[in-house]
Formats: sequence, C-alpha cells, structure tokens
Amino acid sequence: MSDYRDAIFSVRPEFVKLILGGQKTVELRRTVPMYVKPGSTIYFWETSPESRLAGYARVTAIATGDVKNLWTAASARCGTRRGQFYRYFDGAAKGVAIFFANVWEYDNKPTLSEMQNVIAFTPPQSFRYVTRADKVFFQLRPVIKTHIGRSNHDRP
Repeated sequence: MSDYRDAIFSVRPEFVKLILGGQKTVELRRTVPMYVKPGSTIYFWETSPESRLAGYARVTAIATGDVKNLWTAASARCGTRRGQFYRYFDGAAKGVAIFFANVWEYDNKPTLSEMQNVIAFTPPQSFRYVTRADKVFFQLRPVIKTHIGRSNHDRP
C-alpha cells in the first residue's frame, strides 16, 4: 500500500464556493486524516442542500499543531475569519491545515442520487478515504472539468 490515500471531504457550500473561486486553498480539520499526505487527491463533497461532488485538488502540504500557530500559517488562505476559526477549534489543543492546489471543478456535478444509482456511495460525515468503486466512478464517468488557477499541470 502507498504512503498516501485519496479522500473525500465534506465541505459546506459557502466554503466550496470559495474553493472553486480560488480564495480558499486550505482545508481545516480538528483531526489529522492519517493517510492524507502531500500528493493525495482530495475530493470536495458539497453538503446539504447541494449534496453533490463539486471538484477535487492535489494536497501540497499539511501543517499540524497548536491552534494559534495554525491561524498564523493558514489565516490568509483558509476562507474564514479569526472568530469563526477559533470557534471551530474551541476545545481542541491541536488542529490540522491541509494545503491544496490544482483545483478542478466538475462542470456537471454528480449528485448524491446520481452517484448512488451507479455505486454504493455514502457521503462522509467529515471525511473518508476513496474506495475502489469511487475511483471507477470518478475515472470512467464522462464529466467535463474546469481547472481553477494558473496552470493545468499535475492534473490528477
């Protein structure tokens, strides 16, 4: 097994909009996904009311540590204000910032019902690792994608 795995992250619609708009390039989490590492592909599952697969990106770096230090490292790129950041991490001594680049948006975003008609897809609560069935769906489904950013190199 490789050192890293691809994952699907549940992300609220307002943050998906920032990701796809290029303003958010850091995903914040209270716990470290053990096998998500630089080189992993992360897929963005847009939560209710949208309930659809919005896009994906390549993980470039991961920072873990003290919440105060995370704010310093990620504040300019995490898509949240200081108060909201500290409320999210309330009670946590440590957190994780997952930096990503090469964002691709699905032009025809697969919905929950569409995915469940093809594979036994279960959206993640927070995140989950990509299964073989997910990979087949992602790779074989003819969807047009739009690259967000300056270059389309390193396309997953």
